[in-house]
Amino acid sequence: MSSLNRRDLVAALAALTVTRSTAEAQAIVPPGETVLATPKVFSYEDLPVKKNPNRSETRPVLQGTLPTGEAIELHETVLAVGGTPNPPHQHRQSDIILIRKGTIAFEHDGKAEHAGPGAVIFVGSETMHTVRNVGEEPAEYFVIVIGREAQKQLV
Repeated sequence: MSSLNRRDLVAALAALTVTRSTAEAQAIVPPGETVLATPKVFSYEDLPVKKNPNRSETRPVLQGTLPTGEAIELHETVLAVGGTPNPPHQHRQSDIILIRKGTIAFEHDGKAEHAGPGAVIFVGSETMHTVRNVGEEPAEYFVIVIGREAQKQLV
């Protein structure tokens, strides 16, 4: 293994300082937000059910900020046959959708991809998208929202 010269050592220390400063900045939780730091089991039967005008139901599970600074929100949606939770839209946060039951069409970038039970959909930041239940039964899926706007979304 080669030894570090003074220039390499200074560069390595500078990189370490920037990395640490970035991590500390990310860990700052905005005032009024819940810090999600305590392990917990969420019983499905105890989740409140919200009936929405678009023929969907949502069950909020958790919402807050991790100690590392990422804002997250998790909810389940039950979507009626033919239903969509919202028209095509885009947002700053990223979504991860885990399909439990039914068949969903994930519409994005001018195409539609079908996803069934066990499938996972990733929606990147600023992607124009929507989902639609194209199956013959209500679709059930969990949505993990990652990003500052996670505090505002519950459909």
